[in-house]
Amino acid sequence: MTWNKKLKERSRKNRLKGVLVLGFLVFISLSLYSYHPQDPSLNSVGLSLKVNNLCGFVGSSLADLLYQFFGLSSWWIVLGGFVLVYSLLFHPFREKFFSFESSAIFLLCLMSLASIFELHFSNIQFFDQEVSLGGAFGEMTVSLLKPLLHTVGTAVVLWSAFLIVLISYGQC
Repeated sequence: MTWNKKLKERSRKNRLKGVLVLGFLVFISLSLYSYHPQDPSLNSVGLSLKVNNLCGFVGSSLADLLYQFFGLSSWWIVLGGFVLVYSLLFHPFREKFFSFESSAIFLLCLMSLASIFELHFSNIQFFDQEVSLGGAFGEMTVSLLKPLLHTVGTAVVLWSAFLIVLISYGQC
């Protein structure tokens, strides 16, 4: 196979991956957007058997899991995913899109953002006061750091971590 054919094949595969990821992101977005805490999910039976989520029981369960664990920063998954889709569709000749390093950095960014939400907005909850802004991960992280570093020290550590991993994610 010639070099030109290899590049065209890689480009085609990356564009197909981009469309696949885009479909998954639309599903996640619709699930998060139409989340209702009363819907049945894997985490709860809800008050009714009727699922109001636009993506059905699977969407309800996925949104519930994401919101409970990461809070509002769950939307960071969608944002980061759209950056990936853009790269796959409009820069299809790049060698690597999915790497352990970029995935780990993205996850650290997501976790630090959840913790920042929890630190600064711990008294704000959404969806009828059932989901905290930072989710369970943010609550856990802040509850571990705050006794050691107090509020200001925790804020400095979390914002520094977020900015470091955000800059590192841009380098991948």
